[in-house]
Amino acid sequence: MLKDEGLQYDYNLDYKEVLYLVPVGDMHIGSPECNHKYLKYWSDVISRIKAPKRVYLMGDLIEMGTKKLANSSFQQCMRPGKQIKFAKKLLKPFAEDIVFGAIGNHEERLIKDYDFDIMEGIADDLGIPWGYQYKDSFMVNGEKKIIYLQHGAGSTKWHYTAESKHIRDTQHVNADILFQGHNHRCGAFRIPHMVANFNRNGIDMDIKPIWYCMTGGFLKYGGYAKAKQLPPLPESFIHIKINENHRIIPEPFYIDERVPELLEPLGVHSV
Repeated sequence: MLKDEGLQYDYNLDYKEVLYLVPVGDMHIGSPECNHKYLKYWSDVISRIKAPKRVYLMGDLIEMGTKKLANSSFQQCMRPGKQIKFAKKLLKPFAEDIVFGAIGNHEERLIKDYDFDIMEGIADDLGIPWGYQYKDSFMVNGEKKIIYLQHGAGSTKWHYTAESKHIRDTQHVNADILFQGHNHRCGAFRIPHMVANFNRNGIDMDIKPIWYCMTGGFLKYGGYAKAKQLPPLPESFIHIKINENHRIIPEPFYIDERVPELLEPLGVHSV
């Protein structure tokens, strides 16, 4: 399913100009741990970007608790309909720049129980395609870029195991940048790969870097993370900038660095 042709696919960047790639997900709107003030901060940051941008929804936009999963339906602080309305209102100003909406495990809960695809309704309202994974392609100064995204699945407790899991999960995918959410971690790293370059003299081996990006989350420390003694992951999101020379520039936004006044003490959420 393709997005409307209004989305730009060919970027000609001059000196010091950049294209912004903006993945965002794991908002968990409706969870008592969702930091709605940091969501507002994210919206303000995106609104201030005047350069061209491509926005990717990484899944778990809403909490959508169910009675089949512990006490999640009793803990959520918004009814399901209000969660959906909140997500639409938050994302509507950026609709023309949103490339795709990924289904997360929280949206998938109602697909499993009722064959009800919440992301379909959100995507239709925003006028974007949606699904479980997506490969986006566009041109920057005459060079093709390929972006792959999925929400992610499974769990891992530590950062170094999250990085290795990201690599394993996408080892079958050929792309320049691989976005993954789900684990609420934030950051990007690159691994150089040797690739064949065919020319009139035969085959040369070139270096091609592949970037792996974990796209952050908006949950305060508490609830499930605290109950399972998981390490604290301060709220975060990330931008990836591509400049005129095709340089990849990650820019993470950690709440404790950017707006520490919005970070609640770890002991606040107690049962």
